[in-house]
Amino acid sequence: MPSTVDNPLVRVFETWGDAMEEVTEGNYSTDNTSAVAKTPFARLLLMGNYGTVYDLEGNETATELTFQVDSFASGQYALTKVYDIDDVSHQTLVSLGFQRNYGPTLTENADPSIRRVVSRYKMLYTGLLLGESE
Repeated sequence: MPSTVDNPLVRVFETWGDAMEEVTEGNYSTDNTSAVAKTPFARLLLMGNYGTVYDLEGNETATELTFQVDSFASGQYALTKVYDIDDVSHQTLVSLGFQRNYGPTLTENADPSIRRVVSRYKMLYTGLLLGESE
């Protein structure tokens, strides 16, 4: 049976979550819920991890790993805060080897009192994140 590249969702989320802890007051998730109960808030969504490179035996050797980050803030200075959250997220994901391919874009939100910024990231993933060793 051909082998596949592992899905690093948990490793990415733990690293990203550690960075989000202070800037979101511990209010972050990977849950794709449309409701935001408390701000500041950030969520990391796995958009895909499909195979892109295979060897001659059919083994998957690389995947296109993509994430979307939604940052939310409300109240006084919400616009500044939401971009601050996105900036910390961006620095963290870039440090893991991701490249931003969309955003940061101020996006309409279901609740107009909450500001939302969306950024998307991708990387050619071969089983290791930047800074990891085998």
